[in-house]
Amino acid sequence: MGNDVLVSISNLRKSFGKVLALNDVSFELKRGEVHALLGENGAGKSTLIKVISGVHTPDEGEMIIKGQKISNYSPKKARSSGVATVFQELSLVNELSVEDNIFLGHEVSVATGALNRTVMRKKVNELLEYVGLNVSPQTKTGSLGSAQQQLVEIAKALSTDPDIIIMDEPTDKLYGDEQKQLYRIIAKLREDGKGIIYISHKLEEILLIADRVTVLRDGKYISTTDTKGATHEQLISMMVGRDIGSLFPKEKVPIGDDVLTVKDLSCGGYLQNINFSVRSGEILGIGGLVGSGRTMLAQSIAGVIKTDAGKVFVDGEEISLKSPKDAIKSRIAYLPEDRKRYGLVLSMSCLDNIILPSIPSFVVNKKELTKNTDGLVSKLSIKTPSLNTYVGNLSGGNQQKVVIAKWLSTKARVFIFDEPTQGIDVGTKAEIYKLMCSLAKEGCCILMISSDMNELLSMSDRVAVMSSGQMVGVLNHDECTPENVLRYAFERSDS
Repeated sequence: MGNDVLVSISNLRKSFGKVLALNDVSFELKRGEVHALLGENGAGKSTLIKVISGVHTPDEGEMIIKGQKISNYSPKKARSSGVATVFQELSLVNELSVEDNIFLGHEVSVATGALNRTVMRKKVNELLEYVGLNVSPQTKTGSLGSAQQQLVEIAKALSTDPDIIIMDEPTDKLYGDEQKQLYRIIAKLREDGKGIIYISHKLEEILLIADRVTVLRDGKYISTTDTKGATHEQLISMMVGRDIGSLFPKEKVPIGDDVLTVKDLSCGGYLQNINFSVRSGEILGIGGLVGSGRTMLAQSIAGVIKTDAGKVFVDGEEISLKSPKDAIKSRIAYLPEDRKRYGLVLSMSCLDNIILPSIPSFVVNKKELTKNTDGLVSKLSIKTPSLNTYVGNLSGGNQQKVVIAKWLSTKARVFIFDEPTQGIDVGTKAEIYKLMCSLAKEGCCILMISSDMNELLSMSDRVAVMSSGQMVGVLNHDECTPENVLRYAFERSDS
């Protein structure tokens, strides 16, 4: 094995009880390359990177890191071997400063045991400059935005000067210039001879920045190929191993009368005089830049935040939205962007999450509430060992399906999907799109907030564009082009 090979894995197996998560997997990472891992949710990607980072111990197989055969591996040994991981779920402590987060667990001390702040601050300033984050090292991490926190997480990983950097969905909450900044960091790391293992569900991103891609399916190694010359269709075919048809299976559905009507809605001094309606069978896409007010609009209709003015009607009847409970009573379902934080209780079972919004009082007839749950799990193809499995143990795509299942159980008329396929593989995306079409056919109306332009244009009957807290335009289907959406999105963002 040459000196340019940083990680070499052969015939790796890892099981959790009866579930075989990795089955005879091989993988190789070279110095100065970006090697992407691709696969559907549950394919084994997260298990593989946790083996490489020392979190999980494999049952069988061989792993060689920088020429050394690995045994008695652990996260501490992984760090000393030059491995650093940027997990999808940030590991920052909000109450600590940027500096303390970056050095958490490997602080620099003087002979007396006190922290050597001079050395630490010098290193932190160098790291912040490297990742392009212009904040003070003393800034509380909790006061930063999600994109800034992601850069702090990357700086933290680089603080140990690793040769092998694992990035798990690093652009999950990054958009536009923020993504480009990450790509610049990756280019510098590659130039410095680092090896990067990169997990992403965004095929355009993989083809843009990765040198090679390894595909896993159901815990098995499928193929490794150069990205140069590869196409979306080839990657999807390798990944799903089946024909999923069109990635955006939008169906023509008869459009009926108005189901949701919003008049003169204002909120928080930011949303200003919002007016729109959504009809039976219609998917209304909500486009706009990050910070344009899209999520605030969704939350105000869902009763999460209180409005200052305006009226909301469902099927012609004005409703009161003082709380999410009022929205549920009015048959409004809200699927938030951050499903783990706001859409699920990760420490509860799949069953309890699904029935949660249907509980009428503190006295619960669980048998009555759960009689249809099996049917929902089957309908949505939720992959879980049992209904009693903690939802936090499921893959991202299956967690999203549990969020959908809990709202289907309420028989809602209005569905608000905020970034419905964020961090989800293409196969599960197609399933969620088909479900949205099914809801539309049943006469429901759907608001779909999306930062994915292809998703927004392909799945929407009309697109409403937000900018600086205002709804600045509503485009009919034949007007929905990327140019038109962006023209409206920038219309007031600079004013």
